Amino acid sequence: MRILLHGVLVVYAMVFAGSAANAQLLPGKNCAPIVPLDCPPGSTVPPLMTLPNTNPNPNPNIPNPENMAQENALNNAFAQGNESGGTASRTFNDTFNGDFGGILVRRPVQVGTQRVQFGPLPSEFTIEPVYRDILVPLGTRYNGVLITDNDSPRPVDRAYFGYNYYNGIGTGFNSGFERVDLNRQTIGFEKTILGGNASVGLRLPFIQTTGGPAGIAQSNVGDLSVLLKYAFINDRNSGNVGSVGLVITTPTGGGNNFELPDGSTVPASYLIQPWLGGVKMFERGYVQGITSVLVPTDKRDVMLFNNSAAVAYFLYQNANDRFINALIPTLEAHVRTPLNHRSTEDAIYFHDQVNLTAALAMRTARATISPAVSVPLASPQPYNAEFNLTVNFRY
Repeated sequence: MRILLHGVLVVYAMVFAGSAANAQLLPGKNCAPIVPLDCPPGSTVPPLMTLPNTNPNPNPNIPNPENMAQENALNNAFAQGNESGGTASRTFNDTFNGDFGGILVRRPVQVGTQRVQFGPLPSEFTIEPVYRDILVPLGTRYNGVLITDNDSPRPVDRAYFGYNYYNGIGTGFNSGFERVDLNRQTIGFEKTILGGNASVGLRLPFIQTTGGPAGIAQSNVGDLSVLLKYAFINDRNSGNVGSVGLVITTPTGGGNNFELPDGSTVPASYLIQPWLGGVKMFERGYVQGITSVLVPTDKRDVMLFNNSAAVAYFLYQNANDRFINALIPTLEAHVRTPLNHRSTEDAIYFHDQVNLTAALAMRTARATISPAVSVPLASPQPYNAEFNLTVNFRY
C-alpha cells in the first residue's frame, strides 16, 4: 500500500509541476498560475516555478528567425529528396543506354596454305600459310568510353553496373568468317559535389571477344575512365539541366599489344572527350541530348564526333508503389562520325554509324533497371544487334 501511495504521489507531483510550468497568470488574482488546487480567497501564494524565456523573439506574431531557418532547411531537404528518401537531387531523367561497340582494327588471319615452287624440280617447293586481313574489335580500346554509355547530363549520386552483348560485331566486313561476338561488363560510380551542381566519377569495363578465327578471342580488363561533369543550368523544380563535362580514358587495359598489318603495334593513347548536354522535362516525359568529340593523343587512333538524343515517356508513375515506382519507355538515336581513318585500308578503322536503341526503364525506390536493344541502321552494319542491361543504384 505504501508503495502504491508513493507512486500516486510521484505521478501527481509530475502532473502538478507540468501544469504549473505551462499555466498563464489569471487577471485579478494574486495567486499562482492555474494549478489543480484553487487558492483560498484573499491569500497570496508564490509561483511554483518560473521558467526562463528561451524564445529570443517575445512577440508571438513575428516568426522566430531560428525556427524559420530550420523549417526552410527541412523544406529544401524534402524538395530535393530522391525516391530513396535521401537529400540528393530527385531522379527526373534516366541515363542513356548507349550503342557504341568500339572501333575495328585490321588483323591478318591464316585462311589456308599454298604450295610455293622455288626451283626447277617438282620436289623443290615449300608450303606457306595464306593470310587475309579482317576487321575485328580493337581489344579493350574504345570500349565503354563514351559519355552516353550509361550516363546523362545530370549530376547524380549513384553506383552502377552495365552489361552489353554485341552479336556479330564486324560481320558486315568479314564475309565467309565465323561470327565474332563481344561481351562487356562495366562498373562505376558518380558522386556529386558543389551542392549537387557537379560530379566526379570512375568507370571500368571488362571485355571478352568470342568466336572468329584463331587468335581473335580474348578476355581482358578495359581502360579506366575518369568522368567530370558540371551543370551550369540545374533547375531543381522543373528538372531542366544544361551541362558540360570531360571524360579522360587512360590506356590501362590489356590485350592490345598485338602487331598491326603495317608492322606497328596498337597505339596506347589517352582519349580526351569534352561534351555538352542537356535535359528538358515535361509533365509526362523528357528529352535529353549529348554532343561529344573523342580526341586521341595519338593520331594513329580514330577521332570521333558523336551526337545522341533520347525521348522518354512516363507510362506509369507511383512513388508509393512498393515495387515499381515508374515505367519509362525510351527511344535513343546515336550518330557516330569519324573525323579520320575512314578507309577500310587503314590499320585502325571506323565508319559512319546511325544506331537506334529502345529501352524500358523500371524504377524502384533505390534503383533503375533498364533492359535495352540496339540495331544499326546504316550499312555496312557494325554489328547485327546489341542487347544491353544497366542497373543504377541511387544513394
